Amino acid sequence: MGTTTSFESPDLVSWKVWVLGIDGSGNLLWQEEILPRNNQRDWRVVDAEPFKDGAVIVATSIGNYVIRIDSSGRLVWAKNINFIPSDVATDDEAIYMAGGGSVKGIIMALDGSGNPIWTNAY
Repeated sequence: MGTTTSFESPDLVSWKVWVLGIDGSGNLLWQEEILPRNNQRDWRVVDAEPFKDGAVIVATSIGNYVIRIDSSGRLVWAKNINFIPSDVATDDEAIYMAGGGSVKGIIMALDGSGNPIWTNAY
């Protein structure tokens, strides 16, 4: 995972999140480019975590988005979580994130559809 930059002209720059699915031998299974809202320039992947079914959760730094991609590389959903996540973990029940915002620290749990289960600020 990472970002790509495309310079189509001096005034038009495209910024995208580039996500790859690879198998245990390093063979490419799929790749997907996701264009951020409003073509935000500092869009960065800060963490990613796979699910057992092959789906991936991607946390981003701009727009405070968490993105779920299915096992074929298709975007399932993108949610604004109102803080910048720095760590993501998953289990069969939830997506857990920790990060910072207007307070020193935030921990949040989302269900598999990206809906908040709970949030704690410290």
